[in-house]
Amino acid sequence: MLIFGYAVNIDVDNIKTVVFDQDMSSSSRRLFQSFEATGTFNVVGRVFSYEELRNSIDGGYARVGLVVPPGRNILAFTAAI
Repeated sequence: MLIFGYAVNIDVDNIKTVVFDQDMSSSSRRLFQSFEATGTFNVVGRVFSYEELRNSIDGGYARVGLVVPPGRNILAFTAAI
């Protein structure tokens, strides 16, 4: 039997994240800021295409990509969080 106690940490934080903001609204910017404020996500860059997003993850620059498509009602989404 092994006891790890505090030596094993399963908390997920500071995940390197790139954002693809197709909406470019103040609401989408606030959404990304709220994701980063949790401490779980660390926004390391912005991309401007799905290809850049994929390359960032495939190349190891980021682990996660957050995308907001154009014309979405981001305020309704953020109210649900």
